[in-house]
Parts: sequence; C-alpha cells; structure tokens
Amino acid sequence: MTIYNKMQQVLKSNVLGAKNFGNNISKQDIKKISYSGIPNEYIYFIKEYGVGQLSDTFLLDFEILEYDEIFNEEDNHLEGMYFFGGDLGEYLFAFDSKNNWQIVEIDSSGEVFDVVAQTFTEFIHKKFDELIEIEKYRKNNP
Repeated sequence: MTIYNKMQQVLKSNVLGAKNFGNNISKQDIKKISYSGIPNEYIYFIKEYGVGQLSDTFLLDFEILEYDEIFNEEDNHLEGMYFFGGDLGEYLFAFDSKNNWQIVEIDSSGEVFDVVAQTFTEFIHKKFDELIEIEKYRKNNP
C-alpha cells in the first residue's frame, strides 16, 4: 500500500476527527505555490487531498507564507523558509528552500527547532503515523 493510499483510507474513515480538512485549493493558488518552487509532491498532495485541520494537533494551511508574513523582518535567519502548517500550538512547519526543501519545525519564537524530514512525502507519512498513534492512545485511555 502506498503512502497516498494509506492516507486516503485514513481520511475516508475520519479516524483523526478531521475538521474542515479536504478544502480545495483554487487553480490560481496552485499556480502561486508552484511559482515559488515548492516541491511537486506537496502540490500533488494538496491538489489530491486538500488542506485544512487534519486533527486537533495538525493543520495544513490554506496558503504558503514567507517568514516576514509571520515573524518580524529582523528574524532574517528564517529567510527562505516557506510555512505550510503547524501543530496548532507551539510549532510551525516550513520548507527550507536553502537546504533542498527539507521540512523544518520552527517554534513560536522563530527558532528552528529541528529538521523533521527530507521530503514532504516523508513528513506527511510520519505525521499520519504520529496522528494515528495519538488517536489510538486517546481511544484506549479516555
């Protein structure tokens, strides 16, 4: 089973309690995202599955934001970061265009916390597995 088949099954079953996930992105927004150099695997995912709140701990945002749209311009160490989602709490997820578009986790103060994946496919695969484990734990520990 491919990662995308697995995700499709999870999304259909709504095991994660997705809220407003699957919202479509306009062709115009896709063109804007594509123009910025964002990896094709991300574009494929949002075209195929959409965006929105996948669980109460993960949001795939409706747009890609550059660092100065979130942080102060003085935080120029984040230049080249393209933010696409977050954990609805302390961390944001971004593509690092200066390092082969790897996925990084950035805390709310603007510090790069960790490299979480080398590709978007690896990232979303890990994220789905993590979210499924969280839901299993909650179900077994009410």
